[in-house]
This record gives sequence, structure tokens and C-alpha cells, in this order.
Amino acid sequence: MTTIFPQLMTLDPRISAGFDLLEADHQAMDGLLKGFADQANLVLNGDAAAVGPFLDRVVDFERLLNRHLTDEEELIVPVILSTGFDG
Repeated sequence: MTTIFPQLMTLDPRISAGFDLLEADHQAMDGLLKGFADQANLVLNGDAAAVGPFLDRVVDFERLLNRHLTDEEELIVPVILSTGFDG
């Protein structure tokens, strides 16, 4: 878990489940980024058959990242603003 999440959970324990979901997103993004890099390398090496799967990876990552950033903003920013947390 990232180091800031435990600190923020002590400020507002009601959101710990939300932080667990954000951490699961971080794990999922790690896997998607690895696959993204692998697919990008295939495309860059001239494998035309890899273009479709690469585009699928980009779309999957974009979807997860957009949702994740929205979730982080809705969970983390209110805690920081209400508590004055400065890290």
C-alpha cells in the first residue's frame, strides 16, 4: 500500500474500503503497464499482428486510469481539505 494511504486512513477511517480499492487499482495498473510495454515493443519491432492487442491495452489502461483518478479525487481530496493534512 502506498505510504500516504495509511496516514490518511487514520484521519478518516470510514474511507478505508475506498483506499483498498485504490490500492487494488494500483496493482492492476502495474500489470496493464507491463502488458502495455510488451505489446508496444512488439509493435515497434514491426509485428503488425500486435497492433490490435496493443490498442486494446491502451483502451483498457485509459479506462482504468480515468476511473482511478476520479475515485482518488473523490476520496483523497476531501480528507486532505477537511483535515489540513500536509503529508
